[in-house]
Amino acid sequence: MVSRPFTTKDSLLNLMSDGKPRSTREVTERLGVTARAAETACCRYWKAGLLLRSEKPLHAANRVSQ
Repeated sequence: MVSRPFTTKDSLLNLMSDGKPRSTREVTERLGVTARAAETACCRYWKAGLLLRSEKPLHAANRVSQ
């Protein structure tokens, strides 16, 4: 199996390297991955000690006008 030159891990760590907190939505948009992939990657790298979590979740309710 050949590894990809720029993996999700590399992309995520590069994005987060400035130390600014980001929501899963922002990670999803910036990396061009699904929300599930972003959540999974963030959780995996947090558990591995590669990312820190904010004290409070960063999210806002989706408001859709109909």
